[in-house]
Amino acid sequence: MEARFLEPDRAFFRFTGPDAIRYLNGQVTANVAKLVEGEALPALVPNPKGMILGLVWLHRVEDAIWVDAPGSQREELGMRLERYLIADDAEMEDRSDEFGLVHQVGSGEGVVAWRWGLAGRDQRVSLADWPQEAGDDPEALRVAQGIPLWGQELSESVLPAEVGLDEYGVDFHKGCYLGQEVISRMKLSGKVRQRLCHFQLEGEAAEGQELFREGREQAVGRLTSIAGQEALGFVKSALVEEGASFEIEKGLSSSAILRQACRPRLRAEIPTP
Repeated sequence: MEARFLEPDRAFFRFTGPDAIRYLNGQVTANVAKLVEGEALPALVPNPKGMILGLVWLHRVEDAIWVDAPGSQREELGMRLERYLIADDAEMEDRSDEFGLVHQVGSGEGVVAWRWGLAGRDQRVSLADWPQEAGDDPEALRVAQGIPLWGQELSESVLPAEVGLDEYGVDFHKGCYLGQEVISRMKLSGKVRQRLCHFQLEGEAAEGQELFREGREQAVGRLTSIAGQEALGFVKSALVEEGASFEIEKGLSSSAILRQACRPRLRAEIPTP
């Protein structure tokens, strides 16, 4: 598959200084020390309760670590990532007004990144030289690959394991970081209240509609993203079963067939348990 996605509204933060790697390792779930030039690494920015504040990508350019995130989270994540930068010999620069992101799925030049569940290449492009052509729409691919999006599937009330990001977005062998205790406990217990799943729709549906099981009066889930007849949505963990059918809203003839729980592949290598 070949596709080109353009994101002019992207937040970019540049970390430099002798303590930059050590500092960032205490703020995100990825092992920043493993960063190598030419490859991007996904990471979560958690709060002290292990809830997700954002899905970010990190890459290294010489002695600098670049962190990028959706432009809508620029202010919030910028404050969060800089909040504990007090005694460390490191500096954070907000470079969001200078660059946008161009991602090429398939072959191309740039930093290797699996942003959409497939191998691709990132290029940080100056907004002054931004491409004039329109890029492809990533929504259908995002839904098909089960990639959670901030404001749709990701929020401060969601844990990494609930959206399947604990497998490729968390390094369970690194040192301490904010929220680590809760995230590690969820990993050991294997128990979460809900799971993000991929659904096949039968009939009409809309984002935000609730899901029901036959014989239950209370909703057991909700749809979060729809692309054609495919959808993402949350459902109670105990009800996650391939082929399970859920009624979309009470009294409607539409249904959602659960295909699988989402485990978005955001890296080439298979994580070590």
